[in-house]
Amino acid sequence: MSYGTLVNQLEERLDNRIIAFDNLPGHGGCILYLEGPVKRIDIERGALERGVDELAAFVRQMMAGASATIERVVVGVRGGALAVM
Repeated sequence: MSYGTLVNQLEERLDNRIIAFDNLPGHGGCILYLEGPVKRIDIERGALERGVDELAAFVRQMMAGASATIERVVVGVRGGALAVM
């Protein structure tokens, strides 16, 4: 699945908070630019491969508990589960 398709599906599940997206260097994932306390999420390729439903649920949960001082996070896979890196 292309990053654009995945981001469109994520956007629907994240209440249209995605402003823009870009590729991480070497196509190792993608960058989401968002409205809200978290302004940027770098999503590693392994996290993207977990599927849009699991990823959207994780991002929603992470954003709900995010501190106002954290504007950028990296989401990857650690120990077989999605994690903030």
